[in-house]
Formats: sequence, structure tokens, C-alpha cells
Amino acid sequence: MDFAQIVAEDKIKRAIQEREFQNLPGMGKPLPKDDAAHLPESLRMGYRILKNAGMAEDEGALKKELMTINQLIAKCYDEEERKQLIRTKTEK
Repeated sequence: MDFAQIVAEDKIKRAIQEREFQNLPGMGKPLPKDDAAHLPESLRMGYRILKNAGMAEDEGALKKELMTINQLIAKCYDEEERKQLIRTKTEK
């Protein structure tokens, strides 16, 4: 254990003994679900950074958009348009 961790643990134990955590909002309630729980540990920090910057898309909206593109590809008769749709799908 490094020095910072020892100091932090000591402060937490002292706060627990002095009952400083008794009246916190949400006390006794489960923690909110992690929106990055489905990602591997190595990708979570990058995902959070992108999401906080507004660059990560909502998964539900992305899935709907991909389903729409797949339906368009299935119904498309023009080869050039099909290639463009496949390129768009790959980019998404």
C-alpha cells in the first residue's frame, strides 16, 4: 500500500466512526447501473471520455439506425446505392 492509499483509508475509517456518512442522499439504495458495464475494462475510460464530450452515440439509436440501413440494403436494386449504404453501415 502506498502512502496516499493509507491516508485515504484512515480518513474513511475515521468518518465512519464519527457517523459522517449516515445522512447521505441515496443511503441504503443500490448504486445506479454503470452505462459502460458491457464494455471491456480497457475501453471503459475512453468510452466515458467520448460520452462526456458528446461524441458517443446512444446504443439504442445506433441499433435502430443500423436496422434501417439493413432493411434499405435488402430492398435496394441499384448497385451504386447499395455500395453507399454498405459503406455507411461500415462507418457506423
